[in-house]
Amino acid sequence: VSMRGASSFRLRLLLSALSGKPIIINSIRASDSTSEPGLAAHEVSFLRLIERLSAGSVVEISEDGTAVKYVPGVLVGGANLNHDCSAVKGSRAAGYFVEPLLLLMPFCKRPTSVSLRNVATCGGGVDVSMDHV
Repeated sequence: VSMRGASSFRLRLLLSALSGKPIIINSIRASDSTSEPGLAAHEVSFLRLIERLSAGSVVEISEDGTAVKYVPGVLVGGANLNHDCSAVKGSRAAGYFVEPLLLLMPFCKRPTSVSLRNVATCGGGVDVSMDHV
């Protein structure tokens, strides 16, 4: 499956992981003059988180970050997984990572627990708060 743009990035990866179908996302902010082209730091972090939950998944990011190929592996999960969310400028709140985790974790082969570290507290007001999750 091939798609364009950064909209619904998490949802696209989530559905790819659940369906087992590879996905290619091109033109990620390639012509966006309001922000840096390519993946944002929190999107790369989310890719790494999904990669840690699965065995055999492949993530390929183009040099300029405007294209991603994701080949899902088997969702295995596991206990005591630690993920550094790298709270940097423009980072997202915990809800950005927790929402898709709640949808993926029931499909993992093993009981799964994830500790998110260095997560932002507010996420610029665009993420759902942990109170609502």
